Amino acid sequence: MDKSLTAVLEDYMEVIFNLIEDNYVARVKEIADRMNVKMPTVTSTLKKLSKMNLINYDPYSVVTLTPKGRKAAKQIIFKHETLMNFFHNILLVPKNTAYENACKFEHSVDNILLEKLELFTNFINEQNSLFIKNFEKYCNGQS
Repeated sequence: MDKSLTAVLEDYMEVIFNLIEDNYVARVKEIADRMNVKMPTVTSTLKKLSKMNLINYDPYSVVTLTPKGRKAAKQIIFKHETLMNFFHNILLVPKNTAYENACKFEHSVDNILLEKLELFTNFINEQNSLFIKNFEKYCNGQS
């Protein structure tokens, strides 16, 4: 993934990817609505992403991802989903809290830790669910 992407730029890439997946296209207004920012802010950010060859952007047209941008966005989403899955399904954090924290962590977690979290999550999921049930009891003070 492009190391020059800031947390904000990663958030834009994630929103653009999800809009394209949901609606087949991403528009400035939709991005502004999802990011809760004004359209001129989106336009400025899209210009940066375009200069980085991550998106195709021309004023008054739809936004698309370049192959490089699609790869970067998929990696960002993979990080988010891996963290959210770990927080929610292994640590038993409520889904909305897991989502919010995954959004924060995804920008700083490195690939080695992410890979280990994914492997650990898969390992626990492949074992019987007794481990998670016992952990849940332990969290609730019933050990």
